[in-house]
Amino acid sequence: MSIRLSALLCLCFTMLVASDFAQAQGPGFRGGRGPDKEFAADRDVFHLLLANGEKIRREVTELEDGVETVTESDDVEIISKIQEHVDAMYRRVDEGRPIRMRDPLFAEVFRHADKIEMKFEETEKGVKVTETSADPYVATLIKEHAKVVSNFVKHGFDEAHKNHPVPKQTASADTAAKPASCPCQQGETCPCELDAQQFASFDRIYIPALALTNQQKEDAAKKAVQRLSEQWDAKYAKTFHSTFENDEAWPSDLSRIAQAIAVAKHFVESGSYASAHETLEPIRDILMEARSRNQVPYALDSLSRFHAVMEEIVKPAMKPEPINDEYFSQLTELGKQADALWTVVEQTEFPAELFGLKPETSKSLVQIQKMERMAIENLNKILPTGDKQDILKAAKSLKPPFAKMYMSFGNFSHQE
Repeated sequence: MSIRLSALLCLCFTMLVASDFAQAQGPGFRGGRGPDKEFAADRDVFHLLLANGEKIRREVTELEDGVETVTESDDVEIISKIQEHVDAMYRRVDEGRPIRMRDPLFAEVFRHADKIEMKFEETEKGVKVTETSADPYVATLIKEHAKVVSNFVKHGFDEAHKNHPVPKQTASADTAAKPASCPCQQGETCPCELDAQQFASFDRIYIPALALTNQQKEDAAKKAVQRLSEQWDAKYAKTFHSTFENDEAWPSDLSRIAQAIAVAKHFVESGSYASAHETLEPIRDILMEARSRNQVPYALDSLSRFHAVMEEIVKPAMKPEPINDEYFSQLTELGKQADALWTVVEQTEFPAELFGLKPETSKSLVQIQKMERMAIENLNKILPTGDKQDILKAAKSLKPPFAKMYMSFGNFSHQE
């Protein structure tokens, strides 16, 4: 087993907790891949472990260069589930289906996974793991990571929904020049900045096509989709292919994007703007998934991940037909996920130069983020009351601030 894969196996439990499974679900009904066939089983084991923290004991011994941890239980079922969980997560990593992280600390640990040495063994009542690193900064990350995992065991779901800060580091020859979100190592030719420029440039064209078809602005929508089609064929299909050329899943993704744009173009030409919008919608998720698989950081992915959960909250509330009780029963968990994912957005930098933002637009983003935060907090405050009408009203209020912020990254001047 490679050092990198071993380190990822060590992180499996905490990767699940940090992402809260929100990002494993995929775009679902919006046309993306959706959850894989093992998702439900893995989620259930994860939830069982979180709910039974009082039956789990965890000992952490700090070493000079890392930690030794023992996670065990006297409950036969919990012992089995701890070991089952690790095995399931190993398969996810081995098969290229890892749970993606939204927590800054875990993203940073993941970035340095190839510098982590791990020894793993099952014990009679659980698992024993030794994690070390020759890099002092990575050793600090390991120790902070271990503390947070212990808090997961102590506090369960309450801790799982939090984000955790990256510890400060003293600049070193190996870490100083790279941003926290970039997987490249010092001394390598890092494509992250170039990749981000390409994706931001594409989104300046894609977002107007997505928004204007949704607004059913006929002439503007036609121009936007036509421009998207032309630029995709002339530029982006090629530049994105070079970014993902070593990704076996990319040829299929490339075909899906090209087909979606072609079908959307047909829909707008026939006046079916809503259908064109629904056809274009999955493109952002396809690209987000590809970036995630290839560890390509991109700021707007934080918005796309929030969008996935927001749509589960908003779409049913927007429909004219009566809402079933299952929807309301799911809202408490969805509200927590929305809160956690919006925290990530609030912690994400959106460079004005990269996204071509005017100074007034950059300032407005701060206010929009506050508006979305207020909407989320209002929803979570109203949920315990059980007042369905107030809940639906609060649920609908999540979309306008998000839409306004997302549209800020599109260039609508070509449609004027």
